[in-house]
Amino acid sequence: MPAKISVLRQGGFGNQQEVVRSVASLPFPMPRSATDLFRILAHYDPVKGLDGLLERIEVDDAIPADFITLVLNRFPGNGTEAVAGPDFDCRGFFKSVLLADGFRRTIVGKFLNAFPHLKRDIFIHVPKCAGTDLILNLAQRHLPLPITLGLPDWVSKEDFLSVVSGLSRVAPFHERVFVYGHIELGEYIDLAGLRPTDHLFTIIRDPIDLMVSQANYAIGRLRQDPLGNDPDAAMTLRFLDLPRLPESIDDRGLKDLTLRALLHPQIAAPNRACTYLGRGNSGLYDVALDCLVRYNVEITTTQHYRKWLRQAWDIDASTRHNASDPILTASEVRHFYASALRDSVQEDQKLFDTITWALAKTGGTSITGQELGRLAGHSELRTLFEVARREAHSEQPDEADGADWSTRNLRVAHQEEYVQRYLQDTTVRIAGTPTYHTALALDFGADEEVKQYRLNGWSNPEPRFTWTSALESQLRLPSLSPERTYLLRLVCNPFVVPGLLPVQRIELLVNDTPMGSANCSEPAVIECEISGGILKPEQPVIVTLKVPNAARPSDLGRSDDARLLGFALRKVMIIEVQKAV
Repeated sequence: MPAKISVLRQGGFGNQQEVVRSVASLPFPMPRSATDLFRILAHYDPVKGLDGLLERIEVDDAIPADFITLVLNRFPGNGTEAVAGPDFDCRGFFKSVLLADGFRRTIVGKFLNAFPHLKRDIFIHVPKCAGTDLILNLAQRHLPLPITLGLPDWVSKEDFLSVVSGLSRVAPFHERVFVYGHIELGEYIDLAGLRPTDHLFTIIRDPIDLMVSQANYAIGRLRQDPLGNDPDAAMTLRFLDLPRLPESIDDRGLKDLTLRALLHPQIAAPNRACTYLGRGNSGLYDVALDCLVRYNVEITTTQHYRKWLRQAWDIDASTRHNASDPILTASEVRHFYASALRDSVQEDQKLFDTITWALAKTGGTSITGQELGRLAGHSELRTLFEVARREAHSEQPDEADGADWSTRNLRVAHQEEYVQRYLQDTTVRIAGTPTYHTALALDFGADEEVKQYRLNGWSNPEPRFTWTSALESQLRLPSLSPERTYLLRLVCNPFVVPGLLPVQRIELLVNDTPMGSANCSEPAVIECEISGGILKPEQPVIVTLKVPNAARPSDLGRSDDARLLGFALRKVMIIEVQKAV
């Protein structure tokens, strides 16, 4: 025991100055509660280390059970563990339990229980659902308590004690604590419990978008960390059986690797929202919905996120933090690989559809578990999805010309880098998914061969593209069989002027049937599916491009060019979809 503490305990001082100076080294009594423990840990000094702190604690009369119950929140496992032998080292044993994984794993619950005055905002972070953005916003407002604090792979032992010490020092001066992280809802309840005043909330997203974002993020992290030095990058390399990301990898290689990640259940985990919002790693809609209602979790979607952020937290602006590099686009995956992902998103799709319907029903930007329960009425909760599906279906537009209304939206890939990547075929073949054959590919520049395909509304062709020069421009493409399914793909650049004309709108029609519309401010691939009654036997396919924002550069003071420009069309492709047999 340090000399100064010995003097204090013996009551012997040479003069009054010694009394005053010794106050800084007063010993701590043996902690008997979680609050006592964290108050002592607040005095941890990284320079002196844990040994320096333990020297100041009066533990001479403690027995093993005192440390085990205090730190690990359990009784000794057997009689042998409970007995202090003749060589029992109190401080050494105390140190071992403080550094044990058991203390790390339960740190969040123990900390919360040690400071019961803190009001709790608990964010169950479903990965790739705007969570990082929310965390960076809210962590500035309240005392942040990350779930990752209990994960050795993410926080070293040295940093762990420093963080716990810092949190313990400032906790008495805060009113609210913001708990957040990737943790299953049921696991959190088991870890920390739930008080009537606790506020649990979460964000979910379209399940295909979620899985694509997982895959893109995994490969994007490898591009930043090709050797896998960080835990998440190392995990991806291990799952893909790679020693490192290849030093030279082209767009096709990146797409192949990302598609492999998308199809790997430990990278792009199936039904991830239902897993995180449920219990027991079930990944089931029924379990997740029951937990949401039982624990009265507030839930919103990424579509409502920005408005909810303003209404719930008075945060006006949001920056997309931790956004995934779009190597694969959701629209590409949804169209080409949806059948391969059907089982992986089935439960999440039910949850997402139910919550989306409920938000439309109530008109809010979020909905609580209790409100979901009231929507179910006296019926079982599991029937809520059937109600949502039935009501949502009744509100869908009528089908026209035998085409499914849900395919009438254009798929768009933006930015030159992603346009080129989108156009790359993958070499990964997936059983049960369609294959694609390019039936027509036209470079729409100054090539006499493509002249026959232009009707009205076009400017004179330039070497690599041709501008639309009217509010409506048309193409005449060869006839296609109504018995088959095709993709119409346009590669184009919009005419935009920063600050004056930031976006061009395109409305696409095929044989006078509206296929959808899109806003473009960068080079883009615009794509839609055509089949069935849209196509006429042995009749040419007339493609109409309406560009209501077309403008003259001369009117905007950019040049003397008086043409009415909308889009510079670079490439037109027809791709036949050959369904799997």
